[in-house]
Amino acid sequence: MKKQITAWERVTLARESKRPKSLDYIQEIFDDFIELHGDRCFGDDTSFVCGIAYLNGRPVTVIR
Repeated sequence: MKKQITAWERVTLARESKRPKSLDYIQEIFDDFIELHGDRCFGDDTSFVCGIAYLNGRPVTVIR
């Protein structure tokens, strides 16, 4: 039987610094990912990860 975890335990797990990040998943799923940065007016928003990559040989746009 699984042990139930508390709400605070869930928060600490979600904030764990060793958890995989978006870029870790993107590197595993897609080929030749090229990340895009900035918007020419206000700079780079680090809360967004976006770029161009290949999935099964087809070009795709990745937005997270």
